[in-house]
Amino acid sequence: MSAPTPSLAGRHILIAEDEYLIARDLELTLIDAGCAKVFLVPSIAECQHIRAQERLDAFVLDLRLRDGDASDFAREVLAAGIPVVFITGYEEAVIPEDLGHLPLLAKPFPRLQLVSTLVTALPPATETHN
Repeated sequence: MSAPTPSLAGRHILIAEDEYLIARDLELTLIDAGCAKVFLVPSIAECQHIRAQERLDAFVLDLRLRDGDASDFAREVLAAGIPVVFITGYEEAVIPEDLGHLPLLAKPFPRLQLVSTLVTALPPATETHN
């Protein structure tokens, strides 16, 4: 008997990934884990736009996006108290020292590892989104 899949029930999560097929695979993984909404964006500019429009529970950020490094955006999100998980396909990915405490998943990674990492990073759900 396999272990139950960790739950992200009701959560709203943004995935910033500029490779569409990878982003779509991650989206389906989070939906299967119970996410109420998953937003896919390929750039920091679109991250900022969605963040201004939606209440999000967490961000999954590729370190390198179409319009640059995601580190500064991650700092903004963290300052607002929202968890961030970094993902990268670069073997020699360098996270700035002040962000070194954040989870980093190296692509390719087991999809359930992303779910488990998010469950660990998120505080217990106390409210539902409208």
